[in-house]
Amino acid sequence: AIADVEKSLIEALEKQYADVLAPLKESLTPKKFGLKYVQKLAKRHSLSPYSVPEE
Repeated sequence: AIADVEKSLIEALEKQYADVLAPLKESLTPKKFGLKYVQKLAKRHSLSPYSVPEE
């Protein structure tokens, strides 16, 4: 019985993921960015790592 509940829960989450995030994934395709631009962003982020200020 628990396995059936888990299975249906996983299926529901997969459906929700597909409905919500698939359009976002399609809109973020690398077609919009040139390879040089992506490499420039990667270099910039590797030189200055993200830091969290202490509070």
